[in-house]
Amino acid sequence: MSYQLSWVVPNRVFWLRQQDEVTLENIRNFTREIADYIDVANQVEPHRVLIGIIDMRDADLSSLLRTAISLVVNQISAVIDARIWQAKPGFVTLITNSDRGQFAISLVIKISSQPMTTVADFDEALTVIRAMYPELEAQLVAYQEPDLSVGKSG
Repeated sequence: MSYQLSWVVPNRVFWLRQQDEVTLENIRNFTREIADYIDVANQVEPHRVLIGIIDMRDADLSSLLRTAISLVVNQISAVIDARIWQAKPGFVTLITNSDRGQFAISLVIKISSQPMTTVADFDEALTVIRAMYPELEAQLVAYQEPDLSVGKSG
C-alpha cells in the first residue's frame, strides 16, 4: 500500500491520496504524518482550521471491510495518531467511488467530529473548498491535482 501526502495550500489545505490495499499499519503511518502536518501548521498560526482532501479512489478497503464494521472502526480509531483528535475541527473532503469505502471512512471521520462531504474527483473537492472557504480562492485557482509520479509517498 502506498499513499501520498502534500500541501495544496501550505499550512491550510492538505491532500492525502491513498492507493492499493489499506491496512491498520498504513492508517497509523498516514495519520502520524497528517498530525506532523498539523503540528507544523499550528507553529505558523496556532488553532487555524485545517482542511483535508482525502482521495480514496484507488484505495482497496476490502481487507478492512471483511471484518465487522464496529470492530474495524475501533481498530482504526486505536491506530490514529492522538494529535489528530486534538486538532481544531476543520473540513474533510473525501474523494471515493466506493460506497463501502465511503461508509467506513465516514464512520471514522464522524468519530473525530470533523464535518465531511464526499465528492467524485479532485476538481470537485476544490470546488467544495472554494465554496466553504472563499478566502482560499486565490491560492486554489491555479492548483492542479498533484502528479503521482513525484512527491512523498509512504
